[in-house]
Amino acid sequence: MIDARASRGTIELLRWVPLFQDLSRREVRRIVEAGRELEFPPGRMMVQEGSVASDFYLILSGRATVSRNLRKVRSLAAGDFFGEISVLDGGPRSATVVAETHVLVFRLDRPAFLRLLRTEGSISRKLLQGMAARLRSAERAGTHI
Repeated sequence: MIDARASRGTIELLRWVPLFQDLSRREVRRIVEAGRELEFPPGRMMVQEGSVASDFYLILSGRATVSRNLRKVRSLAAGDFFGEISVLDGGPRSATVVAETHVLVFRLDRPAFLRLLRTEGSISRKLLQGMAARLRSAERAGTHI
């Protein structure tokens, strides 16, 4: 469970995630309540490329490395996130993420997220509307067929 002080910071960081940016503070708080904090020591693999994916991660503190096909792609730090599509569709991980330093994350697993969508209709509607808007924008920009 996440304590009240930590949840304020987590709520503020989650509001920057495109998937959640259209949600109210109360709705984001519900997402925080559905997730939990996890810690990873330096060198620990957080997720593995190709594995079944079903969790969303938001880095609260620390640094992690993202790699594809054993090649470093980028570094992640506080406020960065991954798995926002996986929490929706459960598709395979497209990269491996390894903790560079001690990393504290907020994790929202897919079953908890799906339960939340069933019980909080306003969250479901806003997520669908936001995703549709981003899809339309991508189509206008010619980046989606």
